[in-house]
Amino acid sequence: MAVNQTATTINGEFRKLITEADGYQPHLIAPEQGSHRLIESTLVTIRGLAEAAVDATHSILKDLVHKAMSETPTSRDFQGNNRSPV
Repeated sequence: MAVNQTATTINGEFRKLITEADGYQPHLIAPEQGSHRLIESTLVTIRGLAEAAVDATHSILKDLVHKAMSETPTSRDFQGNNRSPV
């Protein structure tokens, strides 16, 4: 439910920015400022989601590398090394 509520909030914010930026309410914001604000707002909004996706992907890939190393006979020769492969 939180994702759905977040999506609704984001859509409302974007709708407001686009309405202001397309000249419908020209006294509030210039079109180029509206485009700039829309891009800024989008970056701020998706930053946390993007970072979470990158962290999750990194964790999955790291687990796959460790699993592949443990299943590969030649990699066991290098496992005495305490360095992480990733």
